[in-house]
Amino acid sequence: MWSRCCQCFILLAFSSAISAANPAINSLSLKSVLGEQPGPQGGAVFEKAVRPMEFHFPRDHLAHQAYKTEWWYFTGIVSTGNVSTGNLSEQDSDQESDQDSDQAFAYQFTLFRFALHPEKNLPGNASAWRSSNIYMAHIALTDIKQGKFYQRERFSRDGLALAGAEKKDDGFVQFWLHDWQAKSLLPERLFPLTLNIQDPQFTLNLQLEASKPMVLNGDQGLSQKSAEHASYYYSYTRLLSRGSIQTGGKTFPVSGNSWFDREWSTSSLGEDQQGWDWFALHLDDGSDLMLYQMRKKNGSKDIYSSGTFVDSLGNSKKLPAGQFQLQAIDFWQSPASGIRYPVKWQLLVPDQNIKLTVAAQVKQQEWSKADGFSFNYWEGAVKVSGIKDHQPISGSGYLEMTGYD
Repeated sequence: MWSRCCQCFILLAFSSAISAANPAINSLSLKSVLGEQPGPQGGAVFEKAVRPMEFHFPRDHLAHQAYKTEWWYFTGIVSTGNVSTGNLSEQDSDQESDQDSDQAFAYQFTLFRFALHPEKNLPGNASAWRSSNIYMAHIALTDIKQGKFYQRERFSRDGLALAGAEKKDDGFVQFWLHDWQAKSLLPERLFPLTLNIQDPQFTLNLQLEASKPMVLNGDQGLSQKSAEHASYYYSYTRLLSRGSIQTGGKTFPVSGNSWFDREWSTSSLGEDQQGWDWFALHLDDGSDLMLYQMRKKNGSKDIYSSGTFVDSLGNSKKLPAGQFQLQAIDFWQSPASGIRYPVKWQLLVPDQNIKLTVAAQVKQQEWSKADGFSFNYWEGAVKVSGIKDHQPISGSGYLEMTGYD
């Protein structure tokens, strides 16, 4: 869902990333990212999410300069089982493929924008060197069968088109940081899109197509996170995904399902909040479940926790904090950070007749300051088993946990 930084720390982190030095990056904290921050000198302030808004697309898929922070968030689980190479690109089909046995992978691509000042629009004659934002991207690949986790972080300013979230002159939507990018395949629409990640550790080439309509989370897209703070939040919960993954010198044709989350705000965490646990789950009956538990400093669940249930036809239902329960039942301690994360949960949604066990597919899926990343958090693939409507059910998805340090 989120992991971000305030303006002064962003500049330090950006400079640190450029010079390959880590002390400034490692000074960041979750509270500095999502807590209330003063506006820049000169009286200008960032706007806040305070009431439901009318969304306009494709405009609201793009950057919102009047708000301090926003992110574009793709996760998915794909495998080699029953995949035909017929629709793969010529480049992919020329690569050596390995289909001796089923391979399952989970991936994350998250693009974050941090505004340096709350301009709504730059002047038409603004220099191409001018930067209004710093972008940060996280990519990760979990090789579930091998139990391996690959991850990478990048920073860039938006000047000279090094990074951004824009609609191009031809009407196509694009989110990118250098050669990590998502780009729509039809003008004036977000989906279908291609997701292309080129990195020495792995290459990801996927085409994503929405199989359900967009979901507005919370109150018509206004997601209240604390008494004072909220965000605008919508999701595409089930994206048919097809393409290829290259890792370890082999190329794997894959297919599966992905999830896209979109959120922007100026501040989210309240003074008495420590972090959150966020679940995005695909169930094998075609339904989807998103839950986030905002945790107070004493570890208790905040009343501003919330969720959304989406049935197999795309109909959605808001789940207030009182309509679901989460209980951690197993833990893993990171050898890098020393943080103890819950990696197995029991999840109850009584009104939907849902009782699930959610467990990490690979325990080591942590982003750690000790490993040189900007924040301590756990983000990774999970497997699901349990009961829904008195029948056995299974599934998979993603879990993010923050604020345990």
